[in-house]
Amino acid sequence: MYMENVSKNGVRALVASGIILASASSHAAITCISPPALLNPLVYSGKCPGESGFPIPIKARGRDVSVTLPSNKICSRSMTITDARNITVTGGHFVYNYATPAVITIKNTSGTTFMDGLYIDVNKKYADGIRVYNHKGRLIVQNSLFKGVSGTRYGVHGDIVHAQDGGPLQELTLQNVTGYTGYQGLFTPYRPGSGHGTRKLTLHRVNVAYDPTVSKKSLKLLYIGSADNSTDRVPDLG
Repeated sequence: MYMENVSKNGVRALVASGIILASASSHAAITCISPPALLNPLVYSGKCPGESGFPIPIKARGRDVSVTLPSNKICSRSMTITDARNITVTGGHFVYNYATPAVITIKNTSGTTFMDGLYIDVNKKYADGIRVYNHKGRLIVQNSLFKGVSGTRYGVHGDIVHAQDGGPLQELTLQNVTGYTGYQGLFTPYRPGSGHGTRKLTLHRVNVAYDPTVSKKSLKLLYIGSADNSTDRVPDLG
């Protein structure tokens, strides 16, 4: 049985064969990170991905991107942003019904990606809630709820948030985030060879739990690497 004690920003957890037991002060004040400044951004407001004026993917070609998702309807298709500098994504409710193996994908960037106020129901699809790859910057997710994450051993390993190869992220920060998963939760080991994971991980008021509506058991709720593993390393910058 794999077992590891994890301590991160006041959160203590025991990870054993995919089970996490966590405790943290629910009354400690936290300061949420502010969104990055945007310079002459591409702006998408009040529309769902795939609707007229909201392409899939958004090809930023080095520009900043600002997305404000609608508050009066539910989105069902994936959102992909490529080759951006800084990105902000605000609000939005997804009930996912699309083939891409992630509800939100960010790739080919070294800037700051900031997401706030998301409600993502992966809807039992084999998909991540958020995935990034070829991302060497910062990913910040705040005030968001995830549910319905699913996956399969020989296919897509669905995660709430997944920092995939081509990075690593310089920093991954989650603040006021809750996720329910039937497969994986946070899988962030730093792999220098492939650029997987993150070099710094910050968790503030983060709750990750098993979703019994999706599967009979989850695979791993939280795995950030191991100090004695040369491949799956813990974040080396904290």
